Amino acid sequence: MNDERRRLPRFRMRCPVFLWKSTDGTFTRTVTENLTASGFFCLSPDKYLPGEKLEAMLELPAAKWIKARHSTVLLRCTVEVVRIDASPSQGFACRIRDFLVTSAPAPSTIGNKC
Repeated sequence: MNDERRRLPRFRMRCPVFLWKSTDGTFTRTVTENLTASGFFCLSPDKYLPGEKLEAMLELPAAKWIKARHSTVLLRCTVEVVRIDASPSQGFACRIRDFLVTSAPAPSTIGNKC
């Protein structure tokens, strides 16, 4: 597992991500620290455990060659928490299990854009 995680290139991108935990209905807004083809790493004041399943919505920049009607696309996905960072910043890594790409109707209201 550790080898697989390190094989994929990481892209330092700060993209808004919304997380929903269906087991208790909690909702968190945060920003990714980096992305890979199979997941992302972010910081959150909320605590998660390895193996937890979450619903996520990432706001990603739309590539100009896609000719998207909007400057961003939404990646709606089911993710699994795979790693917890023990630092005080409470970071965690999520593996994307499945996803759907849709266009974003408006710019993010979280703050930092990708």
